[in-house]
Amino acid sequence: MAYHEAMAYFRRTPGLEDSVPIEDKAVVEDGNDILAERELKTRIKGIVDRLPIRCRSVFMLSRYDGKSYKEIAELMDISVKTVENQMVKAVKVLRSELQDYLVAVIVMIIIAIFFH
Repeated sequence: MAYHEAMAYFRRTPGLEDSVPIEDKAVVEDGNDILAERELKTRIKGIVDRLPIRCRSVFMLSRYDGKSYKEIAELMDISVKTVENQMVKAVKVLRSELQDYLVAVIVMIIIAIFFH
């Protein structure tokens, strides 16, 4: 999400797109978006795969299968509070592991603001 926000900023900011020839803009934007999205998805999958089994199951049922916390609790025969705790744990790990993406986006925005 942060990557796409940064790319939207670059598209909205006058002059930043002018450095790419018109015929190459679609290819560059689409190619970069596709590569960044693939890389991010691969990285997220790797992080999720390393989560403890209960935490991973809760996360996947919630985020990938769209189940509510109550549904997950019933499916896994655990309390809703346990589901909440496992989701907090999963999100905390993801945030920590993906922190460098946020830093890279912030650097890109700073460079665009101060060096344009």
